[in-house]
Amino acid sequence: MTSPILLGPDLLAMPPIDAVFDSAVGKIATTVYLTLALALFAWGMKQAQKRLIIAAMLFGGAITSSIEPLLDVVTGALHPIVGQDAMFTLMGRSIPLWVVVCYAIYYGGFGSLNLIAFIKGVSRRGVWLWFLAPLFGDVLWEEVMLHYKLYYYYGNQPFVLIKFPLYQPAGNSTGELLGVTALFFLRPCLTSAWRWFLAAAVVMPIAGVMGFNGVCWPGFYAVHSTWPASLVQLCGLLTWCLAALMVYVVSLLVGVDSPLRKEGRLTLS
Repeated sequence: MTSPILLGPDLLAMPPIDAVFDSAVGKIATTVYLTLALALFAWGMKQAQKRLIIAAMLFGGAITSSIEPLLDVVTGALHPIVGQDAMFTLMGRSIPLWVVVCYAIYYGGFGSLNLIAFIKGVSRRGVWLWFLAPLFGDVLWEEVMLHYKLYYYYGNQPFVLIKFPLYQPAGNSTGELLGVTALFFLRPCLTSAWRWFLAAAVVMPIAGVMGFNGVCWPGFYAVHSTWPASLVQLCGLLTWCLAALMVYVVSLLVGVDSPLRKEGRLTLS
């Protein structure tokens, strides 16, 4: 479903508010994501040294879904209101249950595996791989979800592959990576279960907003504009440049082969 770019009195692109939610497809998506989340949780509970991190990150990932309404407004995304039972509604955007579970898997599932890898030690190249892995996963499953019309993008979107704007996964993956990096440095203070859960619930949403907005802001302006295609695509390219810069900085901070580590300028406990 497509929607023309219409500028309202607030100068924001107008969403396809008449879109109808397919409850059957929504139930399938919810079942699939719940199954994946429960499988990851069950696996994590069998890992004696990892279970706390995995459980806390799944919880923090679910809480991170609270940023979805903000991101929907600025990126031109809409979960259909007609026919949908919303898990919660903020900023006029209704968010279904499957989105909450999907956040738990992305920011919590990918995030916990990423954090465990950082704790074990990764190279600077490894940091880039941990940025790219959830990014490619994001592209794959969002294209599938868009195909089945679980939600829609509208406005002047940069870098559209089939239906998914490819500047967005750079923001999603950067947000997840920043959250994991923050928890990696905070871990000496996380000496109890409640501190892990509290840290994941606070850090991951903040990092999600900071990472996504920090790299995707050029795309926000493009979406809600009537700019020519060349300028819109340039905004998408700028997003990727900003994301690469952030990942480069994280690799310097975390990578075991970082010159900062080798020269003793940065010590990690």
